[in-house]
Amino acid sequence: MNQPETSAVAAEASGNEGRKAAWLVARGLAGFTVLWLIFYGTYRTFPYLTSGAEVLYQSKLRQEMSGNMFPANTRARRVVIFGDSKIMAGFIPSVFDSLAAADGLSASSYNSGYPARSEFVPQLKKKAENKSDLPDILLLTKPWRPTPKQKGFDVFHPLPSDHEIAD
Repeated sequence: MNQPETSAVAAEASGNEGRKAAWLVARGLAGFTVLWLIFYGTYRTFPYLTSGAEVLYQSKLRQEMSGNMFPANTRARRVVIFGDSKIMAGFIPSVFDSLAAADGLSASSYNSGYPARSEFVPQLKKKAENKSDLPDILLLTKPWRPTPKQKGFDVFHPLPSDHEIAD
């Protein structure tokens, strides 16, 4: 006799559970939205609260796009070298310029190595479009090919390349 009552109660309980689940999902999405807004606001307010590689990359792009790579009114050959972080750390323009001067060559060089990036074609294209500060000599570097995968575990060389950690 109480059969219709129990099915109505079950239907009502099922509806309540559905509403509770939808409310829980909505609250979760609202919470993630608030967190995202907080993190995005912090990123926009404090741009230097990011990785050092990203700060260097953005700084280099701003400098290159402003056209301040070479001194004004110089008759020296303008040399630009593009590359990855190895070029950024290894090529020192003042040393290159002084070595060129020791050989009787007048050179003004710029290091356009980007941290954590081996692709630089978009920056090179933008630089070519900015005709005010074009180099006379452009050096492009290509990263070494990765070493072949080692077979099995080697105690003396657990990671043959730091790219495995980064990937």
